[in-house]
Amino acid sequence: MRSSTPIRSAALVVAGLGSLAAQQPQPAAFSPATAIPTAGVPTARGLDNLVAATRLLGYLQFFHPTRAAVKLKKWDGFAIGLLAAAEPATDAADLARRLREYVAPLAPTVQLWTGTATDAPPLLPPPADATHLWSWRHHGAGRIAQAGSAYSSRVERKALETPLTPESQAANHIVVALGDEVHARIPFRVLVGPRASDVTSIVADWETVDDEPTPGADERKVRLAAVSLVWVVMEHFYPYFDVVAVDWPAVLRRTLVDAADDSDAREFGDTLRRMVASLQDGHGFVGPASGGSSLPLALTWAGNDLVVTGVTPAAADLAKVGDIVLAIDGKPVAEHYRDLTPIIGASTEGHRRSTATWLLQARAGGDPAQVELRDHAGATRTVTLAREASGPAEAWPARAKNGAEVAPGIVYFNLDRADDRALKEVLPILASAKGVIFDLRGYPGSAGVTVLRHLVVEASQSARWGIPVVTSPARADWQWEESGRWQLRPSEPHIGGQIAFLTDGQAVSYAESVMGIVEAYHLGEIVGATTAGTNGNVNPFEVPGGFTIWWTGMRVLKHDGSRHHGVGIAPTVAVEPTAGGIAAGKDEVLDKAIEVLQKKLGG
Repeated sequence: MRSSTPIRSAALVVAGLGSLAAQQPQPAAFSPATAIPTAGVPTARGLDNLVAATRLLGYLQFFHPTRAAVKLKKWDGFAIGLLAAAEPATDAADLARRLREYVAPLAPTVQLWTGTATDAPPLLPPPADATHLWSWRHHGAGRIAQAGSAYSSRVERKALETPLTPESQAANHIVVALGDEVHARIPFRVLVGPRASDVTSIVADWETVDDEPTPGADERKVRLAAVSLVWVVMEHFYPYFDVVAVDWPAVLRRTLVDAADDSDAREFGDTLRRMVASLQDGHGFVGPASGGSSLPLALTWAGNDLVVTGVTPAAADLAKVGDIVLAIDGKPVAEHYRDLTPIIGASTEGHRRSTATWLLQARAGGDPAQVELRDHAGATRTVTLAREASGPAEAWPARAKNGAEVAPGIVYFNLDRADDRALKEVLPILASAKGVIFDLRGYPGSAGVTVLRHLVVEASQSARWGIPVVTSPARADWQWEESGRWQLRPSEPHIGGQIAFLTDGQAVSYAESVMGIVEAYHLGEIVGATTAGTNGNVNPFEVPGGFTIWWTGMRVLKHDGSRHHGVGIAPTVAVEPTAGGIAAGKDEVLDKAIEVLQKKLGG
């Protein structure tokens, strides 16, 4: 990632946009000479200015397809410069002027004014040689998607078939209240003439330059731009604002203030995490993760108790499986969890608690950590645990061997990370068994979808995966592309015994696609706890400062059209582990599934 230089020459307007630009008034060259803060929170006036600039940024990036805007692939430098231009504005008129002058080379037909929406100036006359309308068609947030993604964006070119009228010309624009009496009229269907103009000079000033240093998150302007770029993506494309309770405009204001005041990149990482976590998205994650060492313990929740399930060799004499963690460095576990919750992206409490276990290992307390433990007999002790490069591999519950008989006539298969080869090796055993338990407390490999073909008895399909098709701004007239659903046909051999699936809050995304089919087609009992309630392809993107934002860009509904997000797949038989069971080496969820199947088999 490299730094960017804002446009300062009005001459680029004519060079970049040809005859259309030649008809427009040429803005004065803009140079942000006014002092811009390099530290500290913005003033109330400055915060309003930053919010207005952010709102404008989103419409230009995703809904204003001038040739220059389409060619601009990396918007980091543009965003940095736009916010820097806007923040020092002294009043609404000054803000409108600064925004107008900064964006004119990229978007000369965007009009800005002060007052109300009804105070809009007359529409600019269309170019005399206009032959086509350009508009964006987004399948999800395709402009920021990585190669091979499910998401894409393209510019649609439609020939003008009838003469333009004032009414049809007005319908090609949206009027947006940017804040503090500043409004913008933005063409989202842009008139284009027959001559293709070279926009290289415009784009080059905003694009990154190889010989310039990389801007880091230690710089205030970079942090502010990163927040704005995250906000506009979610504002225009996050598919779950209809089911999550979040005041996204308020999140923008709060996060801009926090980002401006952060002292370094580490603090800013947590600021971004709080912002993304407010979306209540189980895929919501900001990388790279902070921290690099871990308590020498594996942990899980048993009710409200945080229980040790594994210990590294170096700590084997200090902590035992089944110990309950009461406090870390004198701070109760409940308080650690309360403090971590705001940075955890989750749509269900089970998934939030699952994520919190590794955050508690990695982030809670110092090094070495003073950890207060209580054993199964009720005795408490405090031990000193040195942090290690990584914690122990999860030692609990001990998983049976695939194909093993865990009770008379009942066999076991662990779907967590299992591939087709592992399934094929024991498929005859599964097909001939009276009962089969599939363990999906985790994330499946390829066997997750393959095994379903051996369970279904008719053509089946996955839940309703919908990519938003966005052709208009302001989240208007969304349609949903659902063509990518799994289509499953029965395969031999059929697994026809009594079936149970084990699952819990660790099961997210692909695991929930599997469990959704189990639920919809009644393929077996579901034993354990509710899944994560987050499904759909992720759409990661980078922002200035070296951070990657992960989020769900696709809506998933259950087979019957009801909500999945924040709901998940509920168990038909609810059971959770206990601290006593863990201490005794029991897998109480598996034991319950065995009990359920034995009753069905008449045992």
